[in-house]
This record gives sequence, structure tokens and C-alpha cells, in this order.
Amino acid sequence: QQHNQLEIATVYPETRVDTSKLERWVTLWLQSMSRLPVRGDHPETMDVSLVAHCLSQRQQDLKVLHEMVDGVVQSLSGKTIPIRAFDQAGLPVIGFLKLFEPVIRESSRSMTSPGSAGIPHVIVTWDGWAQSLLG
Repeated sequence: QQHNQLEIATVYPETRVDTSKLERWVTLWLQSMSRLPVRGDHPETMDVSLVAHCLSQRQQDLKVLHEMVDGVVQSLSGKTIPIRAFDQAGLPVIGFLKLFEPVIRESSRSMTSPGSAGIPHVIVTWDGWAQSLLG
């Protein structure tokens, strides 16, 4: 089965993007992070919660919004994702992020003024863990 590739702006944590000219976009948030107990010289491990907000400027774009959600879920769910040090030459891998099954929630809301179109919005949340490769 062939899947259409969508070009989607992705806004990473601590990055600001003017979305007024975008038709659709995804924001990623690291919702929570807490250290797990470590015994001996095992690598540091943390429980994490990652949230993706999938948004569209157009109410009639619900099919494309749901395709975006499917793409985000396929890209991140059940995967082991390398964590890279973007501030270092060569972008070395310094750890790994493992995300479990997602929870998907429709969160579209109406605009407050009468006659306004709503903002299609789907929230995808994953629990998982991150593990450092550094000692």
C-alpha cells in the first residue's frame, strides 16, 4: 500500500515558529521526565512522556489532519529513537528514547467569535523511557 508523503512543519521543544502562514503543523513537547533508580554502574534511565499536538488551520482539512496523526504515530510508536548531541560536532548519539503505545485524543475547539471556523487539533501522547549512553 502506497502512502502519500505530507510535508509537515514540526516544531521541536524550545523552538518558536510563526504558524500564521502554515496550513498544518506538529508541535512536540516533552511533558514529563523523572529519573528511575539505578543500581551499580547501569546507565541513567528516565521515565518520559512525549506529546505531539497535530494542528490544522482549516476546518475542512480533517482528512489530512488524520493522515498527519497516522504518520506521527507510525514514525514514533514502538521505535527506539537515538538522542543526539546537536551541540557537538558529528552529532554523536548520547542515548536512546523508547516510546510505547500512544493515546490519541481529539481536541479540536471552536473559535470564540460567532461564525469562526474551529481549529482542528489532535493530541498524541506516549509514555516511554530514555536511557543515557554516557557514564
